[in-house]
Amino acid sequence: MPKISDKSPKESAVSVQVEAKDLMWAAFPPRIEDNRKSYFHRVARELNWKVRRVRAFFHCEARVSVEELRQLQARYEIQQQRAAQREKDRHELRALLQTPRGSLSVADRAAGPAGREAAGDRPMGSPEGRLSPIDE
Repeated sequence: MPKISDKSPKESAVSVQVEAKDLMWAAFPPRIEDNRKSYFHRVARELNWKVRRVRAFFHCEARVSVEELRQLQARYEIQQQRAAQREKDRHELRALLQTPRGSLSVADRAAGPAGREAAGDRPMGSPEGRLSPIDE
């Protein structure tokens, strides 16, 4: 049996409006170059809403529909997936940057030293592999 809320219908509506505003804020984080007006226009463009509707959400004046909440929730989930992918890429890049400069890739290890010499490649740490200022 569902729990009966102690909140009045007006308080419940206000909490849904605040929740929708927070969800919009999380789904569309403001950029450094955004002022309030550009933020409203960017969000309206991406959601295919009118600017006035976005402004009403921002100021908690809108009556929130279920479809609008679902749209914001879907956008928030996409935002979370992108953030997770960026974090994964960041960790992979850090791991690549922390490997020693002279270390070999998997393909180089499989080919061995004879494979590198045959291909004409020089090891990354060798002075012959670098260009001098005169050669540039």
